[in-house]
Amino acid sequence: MGRVARVSLRVEQNELRARMRAAGMTHEEAAVEFARRYRLRPRAAFRHAFGWTLQEAANQINTHATRTGFDPDGIPVMTAPRLSEVENWPRPDRRRLTPQVLALLAVVYGTDVHRLLDLEDRERLSPQDRLLLHRMQRNTVDSAPRGRRSTQSAGTVGAVRTRPMAYDLFRHEQGNRGAPQPMASAGETGFLDGDEQERLRRAVSRPSRVDGRVVASLAAILAEQRATEDLIGSARLLVPVMAQLGEVERLIGEASGQVRGPLVEIGAQWAEFAGWLHISTGRWAAARGWLDRAAEWAFEVDATTLHATTISFKGHLAFHLGQLDAAVGLSRAASRDERVWVGQRAYDAHQEARAHALAGRRRPAVEALARGADLAAAAAADGEAAPAWIYYYTPEFYALERGWVCRYLGRDDPASNEEAIACLTRGLAGLGDARTSGWAAEFLCHLAAAYLQADSPDLAGTAGIEAATIIAATGSVRLLPRLRRLHADLAARWPTSPTTADLGEALRLGRDDG
Repeated sequence: MGRVARVSLRVEQNELRARMRAAGMTHEEAAVEFARRYRLRPRAAFRHAFGWTLQEAANQINTHATRTGFDPDGIPVMTAPRLSEVENWPRPDRRRLTPQVLALLAVVYGTDVHRLLDLEDRERLSPQDRLLLHRMQRNTVDSAPRGRRSTQSAGTVGAVRTRPMAYDLFRHEQGNRGAPQPMASAGETGFLDGDEQERLRRAVSRPSRVDGRVVASLAAILAEQRATEDLIGSARLLVPVMAQLGEVERLIGEASGQVRGPLVEIGAQWAEFAGWLHISTGRWAAARGWLDRAAEWAFEVDATTLHATTISFKGHLAFHLGQLDAAVGLSRAASRDERVWVGQRAYDAHQEARAHALAGRRRPAVEALARGADLAAAAAADGEAAPAWIYYYTPEFYALERGWVCRYLGRDDPASNEEAIACLTRGLAGLGDARTSGWAAEFLCHLAAAYLQADSPDLAGTAGIEAATIIAATGSVRLLPRLRRLHADLAARWPTSPTTADLGEALRLGRDDG
């Protein structure tokens, strides 16, 4: 194609994008139109929907990788020639199209991996890659975890992406500190109607207007944030959750009368969630501060199980900091009060067992694990629903926790290691959509380690690749060093294994190594 023809085509496509923008079309709808008109493959169609050249799209991908910590060596993960190769795969078929590269493109283009594939792609993908892609979350309203409706939607042409609308409850304008803006419109939120939004707007501007309906709306937004975290990971929620929590804290500071108790309890749940987000992203000091605040608020209103959860999370934080005796003590403290929901006490027994097991104290670990199993069975039998802030305490979750403990016990006991593999596999299989969440990647790392202890390099690598794919999609980079150690172990012991090479490629995320 000559220079004049190329310029004419760019002008034509720019005009088409302007028309689609004026019609309110999303990027996904624009990509469909570009594919139809110009016979483009899906990945190229999405790039054209944004109006990016190959180099501009590669720059966007590298910017995302830098922000999320995927290029620790400062080496670009994507180049224009490599992106052209990715768009036209399987022609040429020099390197395979990996789920990790697809996950990275999906984040940048604001879509899911399935919309970046056509029939030819699917027919050429390996069975392993097809299985992994099948498990990956589809961003549709029907795919939200545990029956919740997704808050995610595609941005319109000309905007990069519309974030989950729960992000925008207390959105701050540039240079206007302390002036929150509620969400834009009822039609955009999907879970707050116009009256509820107006009530929130008045409450934020005048805290004396807070009433029971405002508290209920705050509870609905927090539930939506929890569901959103299952979809996109912890890192991307930190800024909006902290902005919201600052406003909730201000409302609590000025609250009085009958509404104060329910508002303080919601604040405690919000602070507990913030503590978890900071643990999940490796921000230990901030996590401790928000868990302390959550414990204070929960104690004020005698929210026994919520207070226990905050103490339990402080034990989880101690575990990550290597303070294993503190983890044991805090786990016991969290379950000391018999009024605490039995499911919370079941988790605390597992957490205590985990700390003992990592410290090499086998007998107390086994005893705590048995106690945890009994309490988990009691939680399943009593029929009481889990509290909103620990909705994920399910039989599958307890199986994962048991597998984590057995993985440590299995370092010198093959039978325990076999049980670890069985429990982790069963627990992950039962997670449904939540299997693609950032916190599920933690258990995939432990499954990979258990397979490594069993001298099963291919299975270890496969679990590691799935974890790497989730990390690419959610930005849960805290786990990357663990996966790099896994790859180093595989490379040292099984350097010729194809899965070792595949995991290395997954961790490079499509880096153009030539």
